[in-house]
Amino acid sequence: MSYRFEKFSVLLTLILSLALFACLATADELKVYPCYRMVNEPFLDGRPNDLNSWSNIPLAEGFVNLNTGAFSLKQTSFKLGHDNTALYLFIKCEEPHMDRIVAELGDMENIWKDDCVEIFLQPEGRKDEYYQFIINSIGSRWNGVFIDRKNTLTNLGNWNAAVYRGEDFWSIELKIPFTYLNNKDKVEWRANIARSIRTTQESTTWSTLRGGYHDIVNFGRIVFVEKNLTEGEALKIEKDINQLAHNSIEQDIDNIIKELNNWKSFFLEASKVQKNRSIDKVVNQIDALKVEDNSKLTISEKTRIFYRLKSLYNEAAKLRSNLLLEMLFFN
Repeated sequence: MSYRFEKFSVLLTLILSLALFACLATADELKVYPCYRMVNEPFLDGRPNDLNSWSNIPLAEGFVNLNTGAFSLKQTSFKLGHDNTALYLFIKCEEPHMDRIVAELGDMENIWKDDCVEIFLQPEGRKDEYYQFIINSIGSRWNGVFIDRKNTLTNLGNWNAAVYRGEDFWSIELKIPFTYLNNKDKVEWRANIARSIRTTQESTTWSTLRGGYHDIVNFGRIVFVEKNLTEGEALKIEKDINQLAHNSIEQDIDNIIKELNNWKSFFLEASKVQKNRSIDKVVNQIDALKVEDNSKLTISEKTRIFYRLKSLYNEAAKLRSNLLLEMLFFN
């Protein structure tokens, strides 16, 4: 099995200003999301099929485990847009076990204990001050304003959110007025989106953080663009902003496959000494790995491939260790 890596597209140089391209091409490790103007204000119902509003906005994906940095098996993705009055977000949370999600608490309660999404926004010029918004999977809301890492707010603010539950996902739409954020300056903000998955007790994040969700130093960069995109332009930019995540998961997959093929020779030699059904099983699974073109796969699809390979890798590693111990003992 091999995975083709496509070169980073130069589309942004054709449709964005040189200043924005410099922001996106920066060598630092912070993620960057270009926030474009909405063509239409979305009707807030949480559903993912409001094509008239969201089709011209790029999708960001590639959420990782907060503690390990590994790609989450239950991926989260989002879109972020703006107009003259508000910031808009659409967030989709993959969840194959919708019957197990936890959602019990109401507005301004400790809803971070539920299955929830957390949005962190630090408008331009707000050093050591940022906003936090939390929405659980039944639509309950919580907000806070942190100054010097202490929350100064106890009342629910003037912003709106709606949640929709599908068969294997739940999704959110939000509208946050700029007046609530006390800021209309739209050049570059710091921000992050995180998700607490109670069905697997996993904390996931778009930005790579250290220590916890409130690691504002490593929040991503939201670059505002006063431009309406076509649907085609949005899809091409979407490919660019997610390319590093695709490259990373592809490299992880490739490394596992190489290691398994390296171990295959050891297993074949061991099978000459002793008959072992486990050896035959693992070798057959390695042989069954096929060469595929994954260029059109999503991060979610690649992540599922990775975890299937990881399971085989763990099985093979355990078998290899046992065989090495047997060889050492009998020799």
